[in-house]
Amino acid sequence: MASAVSDEAASSQGVAAAAPTPPAAAGTAAAGTAAAGAAPRRWTPSDDAALRHQVELLGHKWKEVSRQLPGTSASSCKSRFTLLQRAEKKAAAGEPSRQQNVPWTVDEENLLARAVEPYLTAASIDYSTIRSSYFAYRTRVEVINKWRHLCAAQERRLTGQKRRR
Repeated sequence: MASAVSDEAASSQGVAAAAPTPPAAAGTAAAGTAAAGAAPRRWTPSDDAALRHQVELLGHKWKEVSRQLPGTSASSCKSRFTLLQRAEKKAAAGEPSRQQNVPWTVDEENLLARAVEPYLTAASIDYSTIRSSYFAYRTRVEVINKWRHLCAAQERRLTGQKRRR
């Protein structure tokens, strides 16, 4: 209703009313940003290369960078670029890179059991120290989860219970 009044006012003054802009189609990116409610997508190595190239060309103007990379937002471009820079700095410093979902070996499980042993009589286990001393390529949460998994498996063996699903 308000737009009808403003359209009439504009036409009476001899000024053309601006055409209403149609809403973005569902599931498409509007103005270089990811569509609301769209499922996040994974970055591929070619996406990373394109992101680096756009940052070389445009600098840290994240809205403009995201417009050049369909399906991304300014925020996701900035976050991904920051993550890539951190990884490059770690690699240059010789720090081990963390690989996700790498299975634990039997040797690692045994090392974890030996590393936790001094803490078994203490009030709590210092997972941060264990992680930094023995498992720099794994996260603290991975170390905690693995230890809990080993404890649960040992308890099942001792009680003869089957694993819960």
